[in-house]
Amino acid sequence: MKKSIATLAVAMLCCGLAGPAAAATYSLTYSGPLDILEGGNYNYADITDNSLLGNITDVNVFVDINHTWVGDLDVYLAHSADDGASWKYVQLLNEDGGSANNLRNILFDDSAPAYINDVQPPWADASFKPTNGFDQDADSSELAYFIGDQALGIWSLVLYDNATGDTGTLESYRVDIQTDAPTTAVPLPGAVVFLGLGLGALVGIRRAA
Repeated sequence: MKKSIATLAVAMLCCGLAGPAAAATYSLTYSGPLDILEGGNYNYADITDNSLLGNITDVNVFVDINHTWVGDLDVYLAHSADDGASWKYVQLLNEDGGSANNLRNILFDDSAPAYINDVQPPWADASFKPTNGFDQDADSSELAYFIGDQALGIWSLVLYDNATGDTGTLESYRVDIQTDAPTTAVPLPGAVVFLGLGLGALVGIRRAA
């Protein structure tokens, strides 16, 4: 009988302290402003972080761009896991939006309900799929294109202004990344109470015995 209760207490201890390991998540932020040079110039806003663990399972990107005639812009999220030797480009905006102004507080997410080019601007404080279609500079217009790659390395928001006469700035952007790297298991809520009950039961049986 003592052996059974001791086993129960150990089980309570293990269950209380060994919660399921969650996937690692990272948020990388670029704080501007960065002037967007017009007239056929590429503008790069780089974030380098080689401490990220695991391979990518999900990517979303939040942008805040102040620019008149937003239809002048091509916007890409680019990533290199080998110090810039090779890159992958996903197009977020493909000269969409016409004469409307700005991309203020926009989250690009493959699971959003609509493509950004299917929604009439102005665009602000909303979530969209990246543009439906991509140009010759991009590899895809789906953020899922990054899945399976290492998360570490250089992340860059690339902006290309196709015209003159309208200017703007990148105020900030953020890349939210989930990977398959496990995080450290932590005690589940109530684990201490649960453990106390288990040890209390063990002591009680010993006394009764």
